[in-house]
Amino acid sequence: MGSIFRRPSNSSFALFCQAQAFPVPITRWYKYIEGTTRKQAVVLNDRVKQVSGTLIIKDAVVDDSGKYLCVVNNSVGGESVETVLTVTAPLAAKIEPRTQTVDFGRPAVFTCKFSGNPIKTVSWTKDGKSLGHSDAVLRIESVKKEDKGMYQCFIRNDQESAQASAELKLGGRFLPQILPFDFGSDTIFAKDMVTSSCTVNKGDFPIDIYWKFNERRIASEGGITISRTNQRMSVLTIESVLLPMIFPFDFGEDPVDTLDTVSINCVVSKGDLPIKIVWLMDGERISSNDGITISKMGPKMSTLYIESILILPFEFGEEPLDESDMATVQCAITKGDLPVTFNWLFKGAELPPDESIVMSKNGQRISVLTIETIRAFHAGFYTCVAINRAGQSNHSSELKVIAPPVINPFHFESEVDSEESVQVTCHVSKGDLPLEIIWKFNNRPLRISSNVEITSIGKRSSSLNIPSVSANHSGVYTCFAKNIAGVRNQSAELFVNVPPKIFPFSFGDEPMNYGDSVSIQCNVPSGDLPIGIRWYFNGATINDPSVVVTNVGKRSKVLTIDSVTGWHAGNYSCEASNKPEVVHFTAELFVNGKV
Repeated sequence: MGSIFRRPSNSSFALFCQAQAFPVPITRWYKYIEGTTRKQAVVLNDRVKQVSGTLIIKDAVVDDSGKYLCVVNNSVGGESVETVLTVTAPLAAKIEPRTQTVDFGRPAVFTCKFSGNPIKTVSWTKDGKSLGHSDAVLRIESVKKEDKGMYQCFIRNDQESAQASAELKLGGRFLPQILPFDFGSDTIFAKDMVTSSCTVNKGDFPIDIYWKFNERRIASEGGITISRTNQRMSVLTIESVLLPMIFPFDFGEDPVDTLDTVSINCVVSKGDLPIKIVWLMDGERISSNDGITISKMGPKMSTLYIESILILPFEFGEEPLDESDMATVQCAITKGDLPVTFNWLFKGAELPPDESIVMSKNGQRISVLTIETIRAFHAGFYTCVAINRAGQSNHSSELKVIAPPVINPFHFESEVDSEESVQVTCHVSKGDLPLEIIWKFNNRPLRISSNVEITSIGKRSSSLNIPSVSANHSGVYTCFAKNIAGVRNQSAELFVNVPPKIFPFSFGDEPMNYGDSVSIQCNVPSGDLPIGIRWYFNGATINDPSVVVTNVGKRSKVLTIDSVTGWHAGNYSCEASNKPEVVHFTAELFVNGKV
């Protein structure tokens, strides 16, 4: 598990990464690029130093904040741990400008400039009431009377907050105000004359008055007269109203295929100018920004042009890519009207959630798919689907990944007695063929002999069999699987229970004489410790004080008789016992002159 640290700015501290291993590991520190899963090596300098596995930061600054990764490696393997560092700094804020005077209808901008760390939220209030705005810049596009007042910017984190104030004042320039007007409540018939007046009752001079028809500015032409009666009034006169008439059109009787391009003209055969021509699709207004091109060919004609989408082919490349590499492809639209929506599919379905897959748009016609770190499961067909109002188009490319071996874990029985047989199988469940599978014992090549058998099972498995285990077979067995993508290994330790073995002993071929001194040693050279060693005389525990038994290390006991008598003649047995077994060895003592 990683750690989380908070340290004040300008302080000095250390990030620890303690590791013990043999061979001695190498420690490297990385820092993640904010907002991504990519990381880069920590830049070491006079202020940031690495001593052994410890990263020392002096005079910390806010930019030191982030997520760090400590990676420890040696020839056997590696481990890593993450540490999140937050360098705190007092919050401070100010608004620029502090005061501004803006005329009605003009834009106003306040910028909240702040410092400190961490900053959790930014909020604005006006006259003490929240504006629901969380950006650093507050923009008012057109100032109104109610916008006048005091504005405050607040920045907060879990420990503290800071705020700044600014005032918006209104200028002396007033916007014009138009008195409502209409064409009357009665229906206007074709060829009737109509007139209406636009009167500006408020507003500073000079005042520019103009008329629009369907949002398009018009002038005195084509039966329309616009006259200015004074500085505050303009009169519109339409001498003869004539409704427009559209010449019938269609797309033809035959169905249009996907990827075909179509066009059609809308011609207004009658009607007063100016005429505004709009297009509808399924009852909704459309424009050139909706994937369809609309062109005005004259005052009474409009052309609708629908061009299908065409994707420029892309490829991941013919050669397979290694795991941990990065892959990227670009889906570019060479033909087709905007806007275009891009979707990416994997094996015909939506891309599954994956932090290493990033989709980004480069302009309006390009979508980029990037796989930051390739894994074996990323292999397959990726499809880019581009959609506009005219239809859709798609293109697919296969990503081939060279997969390193994956070995299923294996193990021996927890304890195996000597002379039993054992067998384990190393199975490589994943990884590109061909595979080379070898075994090592205690990190040394394992050679096939009468005591160890190695058998290949198909192309992905190897069996290790020991028909009769002994103490020499105890140790770590490692299976190595190698292919073009890399080498992986899996280990298991074998524990062999070895029974004790007593080294033969005797009192000699000749009988002992009365009064002689005799000494004999029971030595157990092999067998798992701890070993219990006991002496018996004629099958019974020895209680004779003249017979002395002495321990010699963990594997030997010496029996001594300083002065032999006839009573000492008989069978002396040594018993050696450990967890696997109990064994005995007996020697007979002969004494001359036995009573």
